[in-house]
Amino acid sequence: MVKKSIKKKATIRFIAKPKVIPGLVHFPHHLSNREIDVLVLIKDGMKNPEIAEEIGLSTKTVENHVRSILIKLGAKNRTDAVIIAVKNELIEI
Repeated sequence: MVKKSIKKKATIRFIAKPKVIPGLVHFPHHLSNREIDVLVLIKDGMKNPEIAEEIGLSTKTVENHVRSILIKLGAKNRTDAVIIAVKNELIEI
């Protein structure tokens, strides 16, 4: 009989993370609708507090969305994220 804690650790170890290739999005649906909303507002030049006020979230939540967007798109910064999103037709200019 395998102990629950050992079984749990084994399960966690084998969960695959999606591969992220900078500048290329293979699965654009990895971005949530809210992340797309945030990305559009970033494209419009808004800062995190402005985005938070616009869509009714806390600044911390917006920061988390931005961090997630950068990771998922393999972007270096906010501008890079917008460029990648436009090139991959996730958002329009």
